[in-house]
Amino acid sequence: MHAGAAAKTARLIADGFSFATIIAVGTGQPVTQQISGFASGTPDGGLTGGLMNNSGTCTGGRIPTVYRNAYTGPSNKLVDFRISRSFAITERFRFNLVCEAFKLFNFTHLSSVNTTAYNYSAAGSGACAGHTNGCMVRNPVFFAPLTSNNHQSGARQLQISAKFTF
Repeated sequence: MHAGAAAKTARLIADGFSFATIIAVGTGQPVTQQISGFASGTPDGGLTGGLMNNSGTCTGGRIPTVYRNAYTGPSNKLVDFRISRSFAITERFRFNLVCEAFKLFNFTHLSSVNTTAYNYSAAGSGACAGHTNGCMVRNPVFFAPLTSNNHQSGARQLQISAKFTF
């Protein structure tokens, strides 16, 4: 086969392809670390931002030395890819073949994390046994993933389609 025929064969194989991609990347949502429990079980005078709930107990306090939204939650990434090839059968007839991959790399999208950074332990109990004051105990599962939001884009999906135009 001479060079002209090889070039024509290569052009017939490579011509008609098109590629497209969608890449969406988003930073995570702000996260504020919280305290679980309080010394008296009542509002703490604003020291940690604790609030009284409907049942009369205090919830939602945060560490006074750490500002709100000090942490950034997990980011979200999504990649979709498409490859298509158009074949000219005659000047009037065309055949198109399309292959698409949605959520190509199947990244998990986390929608929430554990925000409890510390648990309050009363004086003389638990981690504070032998102490006259209560203490804050670091929560080992702080920032651990709680729920994923994969229903938003589903699992990886592959799709093949064909179209004949005349």
